[in-house]
Amino acid sequence: MRVPRFLVEMLPQPGARVELSDAETHHALHVLRLENGSLCEVMDGITGALQCSLIKERKTCFVTPVHPTALRHPMPDDTLPIILEVACLKSDSMQWAIEKAVELGAKRWIPVASEYALGKFGPRWQHWADQALKQCGRIRRLEIMPVVATAHLDVVPRIWLDEQAPSDRIFTRALELHMGKGLAEPLRILIGPEGGWSDRDRLQIAACAPLDPDPWTLGSRILRAETAVISSLSIAGAMIK
Repeated sequence: MRVPRFLVEMLPQPGARVELSDAETHHALHVLRLENGSLCEVMDGITGALQCSLIKERKTCFVTPVHPTALRHPMPDDTLPIILEVACLKSDSMQWAIEKAVELGAKRWIPVASEYALGKFGPRWQHWADQALKQCGRIRRLEIMPVVATAHLDVVPRIWLDEQAPSDRIFTRALELHMGKGLAEPLRILIGPEGGWSDRDRLQIAACAPLDPDPWTLGSRILRAETAVISSLSIAGAMIK
């Protein structure tokens, strides 16, 4: 049986201990009902994971390493060199898409405000990503970045998806072209909102992708935004590996 995992700001040093957050303490005591001395795994989302023992003190929980060599460190980056730029979605769709992006290995998530998706930053987005991180066994956390408008996207190479893209501009071909040039920087994949891109969005996106200003398609069917996230990330991950 897999031991429970907890996220902390900093991993404890041998012989020292680190306090769990209120949310992680609640999960340990009231959801998992762990006892004093229970074995667990602690992670910081950057360095690695550490086998620890749980210490209960009244309503507070601490973790301390079980032995000096318990740290799985240094850990290689276990993410894919892929940055997802995704138009802000409805809460349930956003949560589902973020969780799957974590499981499938995306490095970073940049929420995008468009004409049909005028979203504000969601305070729970990083929480959803971190909970998925603990569940799937990944070491590096998915970074959720601040919301950026289509007019202010970084001027960098990217593959942007659009239901109105010509049928011969297939996503897999775009990947082959980008990989043929070498991936010195993480590959960026831009995915639109439920209502699709507006004409104004398309002009602004094209201006931010000077090397490849035209859109690409995942096929003949119109996919939900969260489906496009999973489909594009799965295909790109398979081809990059």
